[in-house]
Amino acid sequence: MPLTLALPAMILLGLGIGAPFPLSLIVTLGHADEPAFAGRLAAFVQGGGYMIASVMPFAAGWLRSHSDDLSQAWIMMAVGTVLLLLLALCFSPGKRIL
Repeated sequence: MPLTLALPAMILLGLGIGAPFPLSLIVTLGHADEPAFAGRLAAFVQGGGYMIASVMPFAAGWLRSHSDDLSQAWIMMAVGTVLLLLLALCFSPGKRIL
């Protein structure tokens, strides 16, 4: 990759992969009025996020064993990122769960 494309690629990867999970933990706090409920909800979101994230290495390995490259894994990760961003739009901070 040319050096001139390294910085935009790094920024896009950081926004696409690194931002939704921590932001989901922060946005979660806006959905509860009580600290105890906010803690339980944040723990649920964090646990779910780690379970989703743990599937990707397995899926990428499985896809790699059935093809010659990882392009399908990259596509799957991009689709997952878009789905998580769309899901985040459904849970605006003004909405309350309970």
